[in-house]
Amino acid sequence: MGSADLLSGNPAARASQQPPVTRELFEQLVRDFDIRLAGLSTSALTDQRNTLREGTQVGNGSRQPTEVERQCLIVGLTLELLQHPGVWNEGAGDLVPLIVHSAHWPPDIALRIVDADDGAIHLHRHGQPELSHRRPGDQELPEVQDNEIILLRHGRHFDLLRRDRDRVIDEVPADGDCFFSCISKALGHDDIQRSNLRLRQGLAEHLWSQPEALQAVAAFDGPLHDPGPNQVKRAADRVEEKGVLIPPPDYEGSDGVSASKVPGSVSASLMPAMIGFYNAEMRRFMRDDVYPPPLLARMHEKLVKDLVNEVVEMLEASDNGSLRQELVTAFETDFEAHKATNAHELTRVQGLIAKALEKVRNEYTEQIEGVLTENSHGLDETALERMNLDIRQRVVTQLQASLKAIRSNEPPQDHVKSIEAHMDGYFAAVKLANAEKRATSKSASSSASKSASKSAD
Repeated sequence: MGSADLLSGNPAARASQQPPVTRELFEQLVRDFDIRLAGLSTSALTDQRNTLREGTQVGNGSRQPTEVERQCLIVGLTLELLQHPGVWNEGAGDLVPLIVHSAHWPPDIALRIVDADDGAIHLHRHGQPELSHRRPGDQELPEVQDNEIILLRHGRHFDLLRRDRDRVIDEVPADGDCFFSCISKALGHDDIQRSNLRLRQGLAEHLWSQPEALQAVAAFDGPLHDPGPNQVKRAADRVEEKGVLIPPPDYEGSDGVSASKVPGSVSASLMPAMIGFYNAEMRRFMRDDVYPPPLLARMHEKLVKDLVNEVVEMLEASDNGSLRQELVTAFETDFEAHKATNAHELTRVQGLIAKALEKVRNEYTEQIEGVLTENSHGLDETALERMNLDIRQRVVTQLQASLKAIRSNEPPQDHVKSIEAHMDGYFAAVKLANAEKRATSKSASSSASKSASKSAD
């Protein structure tokens, strides 16, 4: 039904070993402990649940609930709270996409969520597993259909994306009902508040039938942590990779090109999401390697093309030329920072490679000159060639190891050719010096032989 996919990333659900709870057990416990639910305000229900969490007296105080009973009551009260207007950031808050499997959901309507908080796009369809797309290169999601509701999630707030209007983002109040208000508006309901309550009731009813969902609610102890500004802003915090400080992407309130300053069809809500996707992928490129500037530019252009096409196709914007230009302009601004980071790292790596090349040049020079020094009378050409070959092989092996240590995928061929050219030129001079030594030695030997012969006479 899709709940397994949605819950697979929930650490609390994975870690919980609590037995499953049921609605029937909850209702029985409410009667046993004389817990009154009807007509209770949101704050009163919250107080009841806090009492259970703190382990103090429950209901009529006749006895203390067992651990299983306590968990069951917490789950039940959480789902009761879910049915109250404005309740969010509770244990069941992240399970709302499961609403597509509830009885009140139109089975022919799909729900697509562009999630700036986790840098992904999620597709939920009635009776089917969740599908997700996290970065260009992942398996593509099915194309957007006319029967889809598209939401933008940012900073745990939802807005509705409209493909049939000039203003793409249909913003809703951040009043705890944003998810349900988006759905109600998309479904064309006039009475938003009444529709929201009906959706909440349908979701709570469905969650009662899902053991994995109940496990997640039971494992979660308390309100969800308030993430503050959206994930794009958090991802913009300066991070240090390979000793280089990567400038963050701009966001609303910064001095650069902020989302709030981008005009046209891409509103302040959508732009940070797209910038977030772009910067996350570029940082992943930077973690993997450093690049020659032309290659980095091609990678940037391919990424921008993929992202822009994805957004334009998803929104089916009528003025897609303007939309494309807005996105491309924003990406180009951030690309300058990534180019600077790559150039800084590239200069550092090139310096290390230059030192490695200089080192092996000196190694070869010292070793081949050592051969001449150790053989003052010179060597025959065959012996000299063999010793030169041995030295060359050691030097090339040393160079390749050094290059791999500096940059694991550094192509060694051109560097090896450079060193080989140096060794060829230097060995030519060595051969001449060796020939002179041999000639001098031969001449000296001949003179000595002649002198000895004369002395004998």
